[in-house]
This record gives sequence, C-alpha cells and structure tokens, in this order.
Amino acid sequence: LCNYRYSRLPVGLLYLRVSPKPFKLPFLTSQQSITPLTNTKHFLVSAFMDQRRKGFDVRIIGIFRRDSIHPLHCIFFCGGLFSETTPASFLSHFAHFGYPFGPVDVLCSKPENCNATHVTLLTKKNTVNISDHLWLPIRNRKTHNKETRMNFTVCISTLFGDYNNVLQVRVHKGDLQYFGQIVTLNECIYRSMERSRYVLLNDIDEIIMPYQHDNLNSMMESTFTPNFLFTLTLPSGRFHLPQWSNVSGTNILEHIYREDPDRKKFLHYKMIVQPKLVQQTSVHEVLRKFGGRYKVPWKLCRFIHIHVARRTSLKLEQLNEDKRLWDFQENLIPNVDKALKRAGLLTEN
Repeated sequence: LCNYRYSRLPVGLLYLRVSPKPFKLPFLTSQQSITPLTNTKHFLVSAFMDQRRKGFDVRIIGIFRRDSIHPLHCIFFCGGLFSETTPASFLSHFAHFGYPFGPVDVLCSKPENCNATHVTLLTKKNTVNISDHLWLPIRNRKTHNKETRMNFTVCISTLFGDYNNVLQVRVHKGDLQYFGQIVTLNECIYRSMERSRYVLLNDIDEIIMPYQHDNLNSMMESTFTPNFLFTLTLPSGRFHLPQWSNVSGTNILEHIYREDPDRKKFLHYKMIVQPKLVQQTSVHEVLRKFGGRYKVPWKLCRFIHIHVARRTSLKLEQLNEDKRLWDFQENLIPNVDKALKRAGLLTEN
C-alpha cells in the first residue's frame, strides 16, 4: 500500500518516510453540474454539510419532478466504508411557479461515527450495486464551524453554459422556471456559506450601490441584512471613452438620470443575505430563514440598473440626477479595461 524511501539524518540515523498512494474511490463521483438520479425523474445538483436543522446533517439541492416524488434513502461513504441507509426527508420550495420540475432540498442524517465525504440517494433500502450510482462530494465539510471572512459573493440569478445545455437536453422547454434560476441562487448561497459573510443576489447588469458609505463593508456594519430598491437611469454625454468606442454594450457611466419607481405599486427588491441564516430563497425574497430581515431606506442604498424607461410619461425635469457611480471612476475604469483586455475585447495601446 505504500512506497518507502530512506533519508539520512545529520547524526547518521535512518528514518522511514511513508508516501501513501492516492486512494481510489470505489464508485463514480459525478463530474456534471446536474446529475440524473438513477431510476427516477429527478436530478441532483450539490450536497452540503448542514446541521442547522435538528436531526439532519447533509442537505442535497435537487431538481425534482413534482408529481413523481417517492420515498428515497440516503447512503454515505464514510472513510472507506459504505454506511447503512437512512430515510431522506424532502423540503420542497414554494417558488416552483407551477412548473412540472422544481427545486427540492433533500435532508439526510448520517449514521453515528460516519466521517462522510460523499452521498447519494437510493430508491430502495438495500445497497445492491451502489457502486454503479453517481455520488456527490459533500461540500462545506472542511471549514465547518470556522469563522468566515468579511467579504462578499455575488450570485448571478441566470444560468449559463453547462447548466443550460443539460436542462435543454434533459428537461423540455417550459418544464423548469427560467432554466433553474431558483436552483442556481440557492446552490450559490450554500456554496458560499463557509467562505463569505454576505451574498448579493442580483443580475449581472445590476449594481447595489451604497449612498452614505464608501463601500458595502462599512454599510453592512451599520445596517444589518438589507433588501434594495430598483433604480433606472438615462444617458448623459460624459465618459465617452475612446478605448471603449468599439466595445458593444452600454456605458453605465454615461447614465446619470434616475427614474424613481412608483412607490404606490408593489416593488421587487434585491437582497444581500448572510448565507448561514438562509435555508431557502427565491429571487426577491428569502422563503425560509433563521432570523429576521431589514428593509434598507432609499437614502442609504439604491439598486442601479440601466434599463429602458418604465414611466415614459416623465419629463427630464422630473428625473433625478444621480452621479454616485462617478465617485468610483478612478478604480472602475482601469478595472473595466483590465477585464475587457482579458476577454480580448480591448487591444493593448
């Protein structure tokens, strides 16, 4: 099992250095973003250590056919051995929007003295041919209960690449809400739980902007966990930079006129959450959580989103001039240039 190498100490003694060979897992670990669950119409996305609910140890985020949910059984790989099966518990999401497939959390309890590294689900209690199943690694295991750093992760609420391809092939169009948007946000929150103190839930073209603090860190220290206003802007003529003239898209620095929303109507909010307090989230609201929420005042923080006018009857004098983004131009412009160069969209001077 081991290779042995001998080295000489300064005093002339010999010592034994053991170099263990890599351990080969006796099963297949899923290499896919979305893994089909054997003998079912369901899919598994990720597994996480989560002991916040009494009696459970692991949470599996999945995409389930909602009219075909039957009893399942959890089985773990525990430091070289397969465990006995334990019954799986289902925690469906309210935010399935009526589609046949929807996000589901599967909660598992592991047997005592099981140092679990991988998990999968079975349709039967027996463990015949379990090595033929695809297994998920259990994330958040190594840093469990450690302090997280004061930093931020952005969870983009749209699926791209591999996720889209799998869903288009395996799930017919219209069977899952917006290519699994809710699944993506929840998976991102759990993936960030041990590495980020805060998670921002927004689209790739949206900015959560503090107005009374220099950065989000200082704002969060004085506020708690907030929800945010949706803000629109219209174009001005400044910051038409020559190096960006051939780059497609919208120059957000040229947009300084803000269209405030009609506050008499229902408004969607964007969120910053503490991931360790979240059980399940939707796009604009946390569905299950530990703790409360704080609605951030308009003057403290706004949500910047370049968009066509919604309230088209408003005249220019009815709009608000908002140049807050310009306060960050010294860092923003060179960082955008670097990103454009890495993407091959901006040539070196």
